[in-house]
This record gives sequence, C-alpha cells and structure tokens, in this order.
Amino acid sequence: VGPAHVTGTTAAVHVTCTGAPGAHCKLSLNMTVTETLRGHRVIGVAPHLQHRVVGVGSAAVTLTAGGAKTVRISLNGLGRKLLATRHVLKVNLVVTEALGSGRSATVSKQTVTFKNHRHGRH
Repeated sequence: VGPAHVTGTTAAVHVTCTGAPGAHCKLSLNMTVTETLRGHRVIGVAPHLQHRVVGVGSAAVTLTAGGAKTVRISLNGLGRKLLATRHVLKVNLVVTEALGSGRSATVSKQTVTFKNHRHGRH
C-alpha cells in the first residue's frame, strides 16, 4: 500500500497484491475520524480513541497476485460536512485484507489530510 494522495474530497492510494500465482487479495479501505462529543453535540474532531469513531469513506478491491490498482476513496456526506465546517480534516485510512473464515489483517495505517481550499475565497 502506497501513500495516499488527496485531490479535493477524494484520496487515491496505490495497492499491489503479492503472493503465489493464482492468489487473490481482498482489500477494504476505510477512512474514519474521531469525534469529540459534549452530550450529543459534536464539538470537534480529535485523535483520541476514547471518543466516537465515525466512517467518512470506504472502498473495496479484489486483485490477483501481481496485480496493482490505484483505488479512489471519496469522502461521504458526513466527511464533506466535517470538511466544510472545519476546513482541515485529518482522517485515519486503514487498509485490511480478508484472510478467510471471517478473519482480517491490517496491512496499512496512515493519516490523510483533506483541506477545504474554498475557505476564505469569495
């Protein structure tokens, strides 16, 4: 899994499947933010695990061994709303691989920063 590159409200990440010929990689890419809550009202987004984690985008891809692809993950409605109100949104991008029998393994974790470039322009 390569580093994610952000354009607007979409992150693009290059993934490659390694393994024996005929093998398959089933990958899930999930973007989350951690919200800081006061009562039921969101007061900010912070990287503290004791707060509520919410999904802001996801994608899935299956590749055969030796295959590679650039996967694009767009912010969902909540992600776009958070970006619009906060102007900078740091999200956690976690890539997991399905191993069979309902198990999965994390193959990559990285922080991706989205910026609202329209902020301050008229």
